[in-house]
Amino acid sequence: MRVGRAATFVRAHVVDAILGAITTAFGAVTLSYPFARDHGLFFYGAREWMLRGQVLYRDILDHKPPFIYWIYMLAIALFGQNAWGIRLLELVVAVPAMAWVAARLATPRGSAIPPGVLGAAWLGAGVADFGYLTYWDGAQCEIWYTLFATGGLAAVLHARREWVGCAVAGALSAAAFWTKPPCLPFVAITVGAIVAQALRQPDGRVRAALLRLGAFALAGIVVSAGVLGYFASTHALSQMGDLLIGVNSVQVRSGPGVHDFGDLVFETNKFFRDYEPVSGVLLAVATLSVARGFAARDGAGARRYLLAALLALAAWASVAMQRKFYLYHRATIIAAVAVAFAVLYREWELLLSARRERWVAPASFAAFVGVLFLLSADPSARWYGDVSVALRWKSGAIGREEFTRRYDVPEFYAYHDAELAGLWLRAHAPPDDTVVVRGFEPEIYEISGLHYTGRFCWSSFLTESWRAYRLAEWRDEDLAALRARPPHYAVALDRGLGDAESPAFFQRLGYVERARFGVYVVLERGSSGT
Repeated sequence: MRVGRAATFVRAHVVDAILGAITTAFGAVTLSYPFARDHGLFFYGAREWMLRGQVLYRDILDHKPPFIYWIYMLAIALFGQNAWGIRLLELVVAVPAMAWVAARLATPRGSAIPPGVLGAAWLGAGVADFGYLTYWDGAQCEIWYTLFATGGLAAVLHARREWVGCAVAGALSAAAFWTKPPCLPFVAITVGAIVAQALRQPDGRVRAALLRLGAFALAGIVVSAGVLGYFASTHALSQMGDLLIGVNSVQVRSGPGVHDFGDLVFETNKFFRDYEPVSGVLLAVATLSVARGFAARDGAGARRYLLAALLALAAWASVAMQRKFYLYHRATIIAAVAVAFAVLYREWELLLSARRERWVAPASFAAFVGVLFLLSADPSARWYGDVSVALRWKSGAIGREEFTRRYDVPEFYAYHDAELAGLWLRAHAPPDDTVVVRGFEPEIYEISGLHYTGRFCWSSFLTESWRAYRLAEWRDEDLAALRARPPHYAVALDRGLGDAESPAFFQRLGYVERARFGVYVVLERGSSGT
């Protein structure tokens, strides 16, 4: 009997498996991507925290909440110290989990997810992530906090016991917050769903709302208390508050980004246009569906795409509240796309239900999505280029330099030279040796395998005016750390933003230049160093 049920389940969900396999193959190119700056910092902080006990905020300076570091720790624990582990975790955990959450949200309460809907959501999440985001934009905080927050919404809407769903949502919302606070627009949707559920009660609505919100809040408080308790026990709580509140408030006020209404309109338009034609098609389909539903007095039909629209609005709001519309911030749109694809597939299948061949709907849907992505021009050309270069490098048709040069950003970032500097250090230093890397180039720590013993493993807070916070105090702390425990090597920048990043700064401390790779200058502590 159980064997028969298992066979029935496999047959019913073979479309999901095929669409999921297609999506995974589509995203496999990300496993060849190197680290950029943010990835390097997350990896370095996670590695030092896990292996050497250097606690975030106390021993390593950053202004991001801790959950993204714990996610990178998980990748290191599972896959070792490399650049592809976090990409694999996103490929086989984050995107499929997002697809399941989206499929659940697109399915009425109490109903099983129909065959093919999970696969369609998987395809939508994968195209939005692996197709439209560059190597710089994946493996960031955004996909994880969006997953946690929308997972909480799914728990509220679909848990058998509503108070349990509210408690799970509270815990996941807290996890989203401690991954990155701009998750709050998504959390607001979850709170609204809790209240709406309570208001549908035949009586005792206020009491029901208070009990559900209480379970939500209590679970969130427990998770947050655990986070804060850990940092209090490691004597890092004051530094944590200083960095997460003080530094971030300065950066929101004075950092680059949106400064007036015109900027906001321009960036909002770009926010959705960056996902064309997928965003345009989904907007057109949703609008027609809502209009058709109202015309036919079909409330359920009118609401069919409402949740996807709300999630898209939350995605926009989570970016707008940061005042920086960077491309990697826009990964928050993945949840909305996945839900919209799940809903669209259900309608697609109904439209083709007269055909007996079960493969017609999924095959035509996959082809439709593929054509949409091909029409995206720049994203599809970039994805094809990444795949082509990776395959040619793996096959030996091109050398490592041609491969790594693809990830350079002219006048902004030189990954190839950073890799050469890291490889030089790896070749000339034992694995447990020390190095300090100036600027914001922590990927060199991953490439070299070396570490630093001070808080300022990157120096942007010492040199960039818009990051200025405790500037004189932190410069004194940095210099004291370099003098107290001087690293064996230093990587300076010959076109740095300030003295603390220059080769001359380290030469005054007794370091001698050993090698140059583009803007990166590798120095070694001389016998006269103090």
